Amino acid sequence: MEYLDFVRKRITELRLAKGIPSERELSRRLGKNELYIQHILSGKHNIGLSSFFDLCAYFEISPQEFFDPNLHNPTLVKEALAVIERLPDDDIRQLMELAKKLNRKDK
Repeated sequence: MEYLDFVRKRITELRLAKGIPSERELSRRLGKNELYIQHILSGKHNIGLSSFFDLCAYFEISPQEFFDPNLHNPTLVKEALAVIERLPDDDIRQLMELAKKLNRKDK
């Protein structure tokens, strides 16, 4: 059951990261019944495989990214990578050093 808790928390995390104010609104955006996400998060219903893939497509992430507990905002990471890819190597190295310093501060 631990993986179900992860799935429920992950849906909420992705919803909030995308700025979707409520479970009801996410259900609407997915074209589902208003209570669809609420029922999944409360454990009344399990998410089916097809619906899981629809959810990943909505958030523009792969299933692998969905299950990566260290990737808190996949959309933001993709946006950052798109910017970084256009930088010269020296600038990328400087960004990497800054990121390493910031990571050390968090620990």
